[in-house]
Amino acid sequence: RTLVVARPDIALPSLEAEVVFDQFPDRGPLAGLISGLQATTARWCFVTGCDMPFLDSEVIRLMAGQLEGAEVVAVRSSGRIQPLHAFYHRDCLGRGESLLREGVTSLMALHDRCQVKVFDEAEFAGGGRLRRSLWDLDTPEEYAAALAG
Repeated sequence: RTLVVARPDIALPSLEAEVVFDQFPDRGPLAGLISGLQATTARWCFVTGCDMPFLDSEVIRLMAGQLEGAEVVAVRSSGRIQPLHAFYHRDCLGRGESLLREGVTSLMALHDRCQVKVFDEAEFAGGGRLRRSLWDLDTPEEYAAALAG
């Protein structure tokens, strides 16, 4: 099942996914994660940004193989944990809601309250696949570079 969490005031193209409107607009990615977790009964959700067009199913499968004993499974690339290319367990929901009530909007603050497994880029065979899976397109220049191959 694919969910897209979107601002309630944004016009979206037709999608082959279920659209869930963010219950906490303008509160950042943590609020989007919480809205998504509230909309599903799944135990685990893979969470990514909509600006990551090159997700690699093999990378995601490798991450999914490491869920045991964790509440969050994420990767570290270029020295940074990537919270929007990660698995989140349903048990994170209550802690995320508490953070939002406290005015905290950081996904990394949620990581601080959860059992997190982090994999370094070097642990993935074919690190290029991971880097491509993590590639997010934030600017017109990045979009043009992606189109150029």
